[in-house]
Amino acid sequence: MVQQVFCPGRHHRPALGFLEECLRKRRKRMPDRNGPYARGPATARGAATAIIVARSESDTSVERALEMKEWLKNNIWPQDQVSEYMADTAIHRAQWIRGDGTKSLPEILAEYSRFLDTPGMILQDFHMLYPASSEKLTANWVQTFSAKVLQFAKKERNTQSLLSELDEGATADTKGDMALRVLPLLLPAPAFKVAKKTVRPSIDETQRAFINMQPAGTNMPEFLRQSQAQPQPFIAMIGAQAFTIIEGEAVCFK
Repeated sequence: MVQQVFCPGRHHRPALGFLEECLRKRRKRMPDRNGPYARGPATARGAATAIIVARSESDTSVERALEMKEWLKNNIWPQDQVSEYMADTAIHRAQWIRGDGTKSLPEILAEYSRFLDTPGMILQDFHMLYPASSEKLTANWVQTFSAKVLQFAKKERNTQSLLSELDEGATADTKGDMALRVLPLLLPAPAFKVAKKTVRPSIDETQRAFINMQPAGTNMPEFLRQSQAQPQPFIAMIGAQAFTIIEGEAVCFK
């Protein structure tokens, strides 16, 4: 007697009842435990936290880190010392942020407000935590990806007005900036539902959410006031200067 179970049909064919068909379908849905993306005993987040804990033991002591933290709360000068103390406390700071996974952005900025008024501190933290990857953060984009993005953008109709601003002899950095600007045009935002309505952001809204471009000489306090309704953080370009807008504050890129 043939053993049978229900198995949904495939390729618009009638449903089958054979056991081997059901098993084949289930195997396809099972994750490959030996594949390249199989997880080990610890999750990626746990492994990253373990690395930070191990590194913090060989760097600044906890007592010294607390002293530096209090100094940073009350001092913004000299900037060399601010930068040095922020670097020395980077691993302790990351450990504190990831400790229970509940720290909000306002909480982090309240404890470490130098992120807001000292340029380059976020990038410095990234370098301290991921030294092997920090140089690749921008190098790979300029050297590898931006040219491919621009090549693809040349084939799209809605990118031509932006690409016309790019000179023939533009530097690699300028081309990298342009590639970032055309990304929202190449990757339009998907539609989503608000109540019973389906909403799709316009291209202009998508661009502003990605990089909010403003002319040189824009009044920053007024711009920040008008941007309160926009979800934060986001990137703003005021002329040729880039800022990260976080909690109503503009953090200048170094």
